[in-house]
Amino acid sequence: MAPLPVAPAPYPKSHPFAWFPLAGQRHAIDRRDRNMPVGSPMRCLCGVTHPRGADGDMEWLWPTCERCWDEACRIVGVRRRG
Repeated sequence: MAPLPVAPAPYPKSHPFAWFPLAGQRHAIDRRDRNMPVGSPMRCLCGVTHPRGADGDMEWLWPTCERCWDEACRIVGVRRRG
């Protein structure tokens, strides 16, 4: 039996941003900044800058910043939720 064809992804797997827990929310930051040391300013797609804190297991469950989400959707060319 031949393998099923794989459909191409609707957008690239790699984007210029990454999701990161900052100041009680998941914000989108410039992908190049994701390895900055704790305390470094992290500029978010929503236009706000927060200092990087120590990340753990639960911070990834924080709510997503709506303004970052809207800007991320604009960048990848998808309609925002809602």
